[in-house]
Amino acid sequence: MVEVDISENEAALYDRQIRLWGVEAQKRMRDAKVLICGLRGTTIELCKNLILAGISVTIQDSDTVKPEDLGTQFFLREEDIGKNKVEASQARMQELNPLVEVSILVKPLADLDGAIISKFDYVCACATKSVGSLIKLNNVCRENSALFFCTDSFGLYGYLFLDLGNEYKYIETTIETPKPGEEGEEEKKIQKEQILRFSTLEEAINTKWKSLSTKKRKRVPETFFTLRTLYEVEKANKISNGNETKIEMDAVLEKLLKNEQMEPAQLFQTENVLESAETARLGAEINPVCAVMGAAQLFQTENVLESAETARLGAEINPVCAVMGGVVGQEVLKAISRKDKPITNFFFFDGMYMDIFRIN
Repeated sequence: MVEVDISENEAALYDRQIRLWGVEAQKRMRDAKVLICGLRGTTIELCKNLILAGISVTIQDSDTVKPEDLGTQFFLREEDIGKNKVEASQARMQELNPLVEVSILVKPLADLDGAIISKFDYVCACATKSVGSLIKLNNVCRENSALFFCTDSFGLYGYLFLDLGNEYKYIETTIETPKPGEEGEEEKKIQKEQILRFSTLEEAINTKWKSLSTKKRKRVPETFFTLRTLYEVEKANKISNGNETKIEMDAVLEKLLKNEQMEPAQLFQTENVLESAETARLGAEINPVCAVMGAAQLFQTENVLESAETARLGAEINPVCAVMGGVVGQEVLKAISRKDKPITNFFFFDGMYMDIFRIN
C-alpha cells in the first residue's frame, strides 16, 4: 500500500520511479523547490526531464525570443518571437505534467539576490557568456543554503559544475555478495551515509593546474581552460558588446598558460580553446538541421567548430544539449533524493571525440 501522502494519481504516474527510488525519494522530489536560470538548449532539456520526473520548477529569464532560439528550444514557436522566453514557454512546459507547477520569474540574472534565492533549495544556471555572474550567483546560493549547479553547451562541447555545500550528505548503497563456496547466503544491500565537501565555482575555476596531482591533470580537458579564458577575458574587461577579437583571446590565453608555467602542447591545442571560447562567448544558437544531415554525419565533420556557423556564431547543437540535459537532470535528481554519489565537481563532454571527463 502506498503511503497516504502520495496520491493515487502520483502513484500511478510515478510507479516506475517509486519502485526505483522509493516513496520517500519521490516525496522529496515533489516537495523540492527548484530554480532554473536562463533558457538555453541544455536547460530546456533539463526542464523537460525534471517536470516529467514530478518536480515543480521556476524558470527565470529576462530575454526575449529570437529566431535562432527556435533551433534548440522546442517549447517555442515562430509566433513567440519577440515575447519573453519564460512567458512563452510556461504553458507548453506545464502540459508535460499537470501534477507539477511551472512558475516563471521575469528578472535579469544579476537581480537574483538572497531574498529570491532563499525561497529555493536547488538552483541551476546557464550563463556561460558571463562566468562572473555564475560565480556571484553561486556565492548567493552558498549564503542561503541552496545547492548550486551551472551548465551549458557550445558547439560540440558541454560542461556541468556542482557546488552542493561544505557538508553534503548522501546514502551510498553497496551490494555484498557471498564468497564462493558459501551456502545459504544471499546478496546483502548495505547502505551507509557519506559526507562530501564541495568547492565554490570561484575556488574551482581559479585552481592552478600545476597544483593538481598528475592523475587529475590528465583528466582536465581543454573545455576547462575555455571557461578559464572566458573568465579572464571578462575580468580584464576585454569584451565590448560581444565584439571580442581572436587577438584578445590569444593574449589572454597566452598569459594564462604562462602563469600556469605550461606549454599548450602539454594538454591541448590552443586553437581549440580559442574557438570554443568564442563559441561560448558569442552565445548565438543555430539549428544543426539534424533531420536533414543526421546526427552521425554532423559528428563526423572534423572542422565543425571551425565553421562560421558554429565557432563564430556560437551554435548549440541539439544532440549535445540532450546529452547535457540528461546528465544535469540525473545529478539534480540525485541531489534531491540524496541517493548515490554525485559528480564532484566538474563534468565535461567532448562531442567531437565522444569523450567524457570528470574532475573529482
